[in-house]
Amino acid sequence: MNWSDLGKNIIRFGAPILGGAVAGPAGAALGGTLATMFGANPEDPKDIYKKMKADPEVAVKLLQIQSNERIKIAETDKANFEIKVGDVKSARA
Repeated sequence: MNWSDLGKNIIRFGAPILGGAVAGPAGAALGGTLATMFGANPEDPKDIYKKMKADPEVAVKLLQIQSNERIKIAETDKANFEIKVGDVKSARA
């Protein structure tokens, strides 16, 4: 499992903004926050997912992170957008 897979699962758990940020190229930046919340290894998306799946309050916790980390998520979204723009520019060059 990679960060993109984890992001897709977070979307399924009901936190689409957070999931989209985690699924993007800069998503590992949120791994530490997720790992802390669920008691998982911050460098292992699979471990984070396993701990999330076992937690009965996963949706509430993810929405809490989504709410608390809005600025970081916005920065991640911006970085993802800039990466996509760079890809388009290099493809057109």
